[in-house]
Amino acid sequence: ISNIYDLSYLDSPRFSSSNTQSVGELLVGFFNYFANFDASRDVASVRTGGLLEAARCEEYARMEKIGPGQWTARILVEEPFDRTNVGRAVCSFEKWNLIKSVFKNTCDQLSKCDASKLGFDDLLSIYIDDDDRGTSQHTAKGNDNK
Repeated sequence: ISNIYDLSYLDSPRFSSSNTQSVGELLVGFFNYFANFDASRDVASVRTGGLLEAARCEEYARMEKIGPGQWTARILVEEPFDRTNVGRAVCSFEKWNLIKSVFKNTCDQLSKCDASKLGFDDLLSIYIDDDDRGTSQHTAKGNDNK
């Protein structure tokens, strides 16, 4: 077994994907998915590449004595090596609802663009322009809607 704290960034696993979506489409999908994520039940797991049940994660944490209370947080994302919740700092519904609204607004703004043509450089050019009323307008390259 390798030491997970001493992994080389130059030694990456061989992986190929049949994905045909652009970076923009994947990003829109990400924001859409998490804007509608049921954090009271679902745990995003990098380790399994899918969803886990929060109750099962809490049960495992109790059994292993690794802080079962962290599974009552609003964001539930399993850390793949030690199986803790990396989102455990977000505990209030108010903060979770704020995060979800940002996910939804970002998805809505990106959806106004042709996401299939958005590349990584285009995503980096997205900016926030504060107007005089203190509200924000999000614009992506190629999107003239302000």
